[in-house]
Amino acid sequence: MEDRGLTHHGRVFRPAEVFHPFFALAAEGLVEMFTRNRLCVVLSVVAVLALSATCAQAAPITVANHSFQSPALLDGADQVSASPSMASPMGDALYIQNPTSAMFNNADGDGTPTGADGSQYVVMAGASGWGTGYLLLDYTIAAGETYTFTAAIGKRLDRKVYDAGDIVLAAESQGLAYANLLANTHFVAADLTTGEFKDFSVSYTVPSDSPYVGQKLAIWIGAGSTVGELQSMGIDNLRVNVTAVPEPATLSLLAAGLIGLLCYAWRKQK
Repeated sequence: MEDRGLTHHGRVFRPAEVFHPFFALAAEGLVEMFTRNRLCVVLSVVAVLALSATCAQAAPITVANHSFQSPALLDGADQVSASPSMASPMGDALYIQNPTSAMFNNADGDGTPTGADGSQYVVMAGASGWGTGYLLLDYTIAAGETYTFTAAIGKRLDRKVYDAGDIVLAAESQGLAYANLLANTHFVAADLTTGEFKDFSVSYTVPSDSPYVGQKLAIWIGAGSTVGELQSMGIDNLRVNVTAVPEPATLSLLAAGLIGLLCYAWRKQK
């Protein structure tokens, strides 16, 4: 079929240029009908616009110094006094490190450890048996939004790793209590790969009646062991995305448009 497009005030709009690629094929087939029936035009526009609204794309939420590349350190160096962006309010220390290949695979010469993002990462290390890394984001929690927090967790070649850990989504007022958080994903040492980083994710959709709407969103990572000896865990490439859940009114609009198109097709068959 010829790609004639739609003409408005002398300008031709082709379907592939107007709609998301997902809708391009459907738009091609609708072009012919657009020129024949005004009702079909209205119903199609309603359906396509509503469908576009329901296919929300995830948008990133800014995480400052997300892969801990600042301040820049020499190969093999660490800086305990450097702020890693995350706070360590309780438990073992956090500090930025530029590892060597004795610590992680592919890490020599400012190389990027396998599974990491950039040449540096944050070390959680100590002998207390547990540690936390906390970061309050400059983002306000809103009803109907879905948040996904992903972090790369690393297991060193040369040091014992914590027995288990969690990556957590929380509201500002919830603090660091495991009994009081939005959502968490738990992992154990056996889930990690020695000498590499591995992604773990957690998601949470905010209900309309959530008491945390209007508060700041927080992310944190906790780790612990039953044995109080020197242990370590790598943290890198913190990512947070938000996706808006379609409102009921939008879904109703989509349903109305699609039902109208079905009715039109049925009447044409008769």
